[in-house]
Amino acid sequence: MIQRMEYESILHAVIPHYPMRVHDWQWIRPDACLLHTNYGQKLMRVERDQVQVQVRGQVLDALAIRGIRRTPRHIRTIYGDSFMSVDGYICTVSDHLRFQEVEVPKYLREVTENLAHVHSALSDIAVRPVSVPVLPHVSNMLENGINQLERVEVICKNERTTPFSVLLLSNLSAVRERAHRNYALAKAAGIDDQVRTKADRMILVHYDASSVAFTDLGRMATLGFDEVSIGDPEMDVMSLCRSLYEHGLSEEIPHVLEHYRKARVTDAEFEKRVISVVGYPFSVIDVANSYMHSERRFESVWRTRLFHALRMDSGKP
Repeated sequence: MIQRMEYESILHAVIPHYPMRVHDWQWIRPDACLLHTNYGQKLMRVERDQVQVQVRGQVLDALAIRGIRRTPRHIRTIYGDSFMSVDGYICTVSDHLRFQEVEVPKYLREVTENLAHVHSALSDIAVRPVSVPVLPHVSNMLENGINQLERVEVICKNERTTPFSVLLLSNLSAVRERAHRNYALAKAAGIDDQVRTKADRMILVHYDASSVAFTDLGRMATLGFDEVSIGDPEMDVMSLCRSLYEHGLSEEIPHVLEHYRKARVTDAEFEKRVISVVGYPFSVIDVANSYMHSERRFESVWRTRLFHALRMDSGKP
């Protein structure tokens, strides 16, 4: 986290290296500053992970060549560099594209088609940055989740009773049943084959309505490139559908799958795999696992988090 006293020094170190005049600025997040320039609004980001910044820059440049240009592509400095290093921080400047948030389900078709276009462009990139992380496949996550539930159950039954463990154990049978059922459905739909045949593509990892925005010209821009990894493109579709599920919009998921299939070739079991993964109890497993690795204080907070996770996994926020 940047200390407040460092904001101005970083800003004044970066601005002279870019071919623009900055009239005003506003720190909109601890790691992001909105710049008002003679070329419109720009966004300066301040990060620590140089490898992540380099990977993002290379991917965005490659996408631009393939026609995907409404992205936070790094603007070059007057020396031709795509980022600057200032006292250990990695600074980039890009166009500020988030003019208006994208409403769903109103613009869900456009959000889905946009993902399909990005996937097509990503699959066409032959030379990939060597440092792109490899994401564990969702099939591994499903199996690991079941194993974690078993460990959590043993711990809860053998340790002192707490408000958290009471709530968890009272719901554990249903959670476990859902995990096993959805994992079995995913396997029957060929999810293990995806690991062998489709898990070597570049993907966004997390994609939902917050990953896109309308520009000041009313065009959709794609912003979510911070976690670009090697994985299975279906996992991005699952991410979008899961976000709808968690917000009580499950009825929109068939429309997403239909729009995606029209824009990208999929196999016959595509829909079954996505739906089985979307309904898996990820939230409860994540909260339970985090609780077991914590100091187990603030029981009321953990119980509230678990209650919220149960509702998210039910698709009824």
